[in-house]
Amino acid sequence: MMRRSVRVGVEWFDSSGVSLGAVTENTAAANSTSAWTRHVYTVTAPANAVFLRVQLHVLSALANDRIAFAALQVEQAASVNNYQSARSVRIQFAADRVNLVTNPSAEVNVTGWTPTNAALVVDTTQFLYGTQSFRLTASSAANMSMATAAGTGGIPVTALRFYTVSAWGFKPSGTARQIRVDIIWYTAAGAVISTSTGTPVLEVLNAWTRASVSVLAPATAAFAAVVVNVLAAGNTEQHYFNGVLLEIGSQLLDFFDGSSYSAEGEYMWDQASGTPGNTRSHFYSRRLIKNYRLNTRLVEFLPAGATYALLYAGQS
Repeated sequence: MMRRSVRVGVEWFDSSGVSLGAVTENTAAANSTSAWTRHVYTVTAPANAVFLRVQLHVLSALANDRIAFAALQVEQAASVNNYQSARSVRIQFAADRVNLVTNPSAEVNVTGWTPTNAALVVDTTQFLYGTQSFRLTASSAANMSMATAAGTGGIPVTALRFYTVSAWGFKPSGTARQIRVDIIWYTAAGAVISTSTGTPVLEVLNAWTRASVSVLAPATAAFAAVVVNVLAAGNTEQHYFNGVLLEIGSQLLDFFDGSSYSAEGEYMWDQASGTPGNTRSHFYSRRLIKNYRLNTRLVEFLPAGATYALLYAGQS
């Protein structure tokens, strides 16, 4: 059987149904015999286009040629996406909580954090969550800190929403120091707006101590940076930090990340933007029981042959 070239074309019409010109087509591509070949045409609609007509053009067809077509899809997009049946149902769940700190506990590395007046490494001897923590070693007798990326590289935020940030600090011995967490706000252009300074908290030696601050994001805020501070640290002294949490809301809630355990599978890493331990975390209250109920009842309300998917940030 001979292969034939196929072109996908589009004709545009205005609001009155008047054609705006001849059909335009993609470049011809040869089909593979006895195999499905996808043909894609990406085109920009004219300024006054309201309707369109799709044309499938087989070049040099002969009598009794049989060309099969399936899975036709028209969508508003700059590039091709996977085919989605018109009968498919996609249920997207919004997370009950999102930890916006992409690397909250140094479970993989210290990526995303920059130290000031300190050396920053992963530590496996002290931890409150997971199996590792951040270890800061002071470079001189002064304040030391670690911060997430600044400016337009910062954490995306929504203006005029409350945010709460917290971190757990630990110092095994020596002189107890005050720890503090701050939020630096940036405009969409990356300019500093202001800093929301938390209340210093005196560490309890050989115990994990939590510092936090809740604040309304400025009217022009588009990005934020989290800063974890040790005040008046002694030269070369070490402090450990774990469980950094930044989320929308004015309440200080329990820390979580995508590795937090739940029998109902409530915690997930956001796979779309990174790898476990180095990406945002999502919490879905009673996720597995909701999945079970929908999977057992939803099919009763869908047309025969329809497919459906339950979608979460971490997995489906």
